[in-house]
Amino acid sequence: MEGDSIPVIDLQPFFEGSQEGKRQVADALRDAGERVGFFIVVNHGVDAGFQDHVLQVAREYFDLPEEEKKQILMSADYPYGYTSVGEEILSRSRVGRGVSDLKETFQICLGPEGNAHPSMAAPRWPENPEEFKAVMTEYYRRLEELGRNLMRICAIALELPEDYFDGSLNQHWNSLRLLNYLEQHEEPLPGQLRASPHTDYGSLTILL
Repeated sequence: MEGDSIPVIDLQPFFEGSQEGKRQVADALRDAGERVGFFIVVNHGVDAGFQDHVLQVAREYFDLPEEEKKQILMSADYPYGYTSVGEEILSRSRVGRGVSDLKETFQICLGPEGNAHPSMAAPRWPENPEEFKAVMTEYYRRLEELGRNLMRICAIALELPEDYFDGSLNQHWNSLRLLNYLEQHEEPLPGQLRASPHTDYGSLTILL
């Protein structure tokens, strides 16, 4: 099954637990990784209704006044929190320079529940929307579990034991990034994009 030339992988056979089902999913992931580098996953365990709720709460946050959003700013001592429009330049990860991106972000890093790395900064949460902390924490944990399962599928695809990567994830620094692409009322600068070309760091990037 294909969607806009990007392979679509059904994770249900993996979750059903049979060796045959796990191998089926792992083979599909390996093929997608070797041929395309991207893939869409379905039946991943994060239901659409909850995803819609996450997006709604994120919109409510980004609709707050700029002054309120800046109460939790990304900084040298806290590399998470809020970044306003024009402050991030993703293309620096590739070429070391670039034009500022036309988006605002809020970044969250919790680490494994009960086992966060001791040097990880304690999360800082906005006061509004009231349910922001609860919803984003739940979303973070659901994606944490999905990421763990995707890494197990990767291990099988690489002919490794299924739990091969588990020990490397027990003090992860997974980051949840909320992005808001505001309506533009002015022409962008030459080469200016919503998110400039970049290289992600880490093992997996999961997009909603």
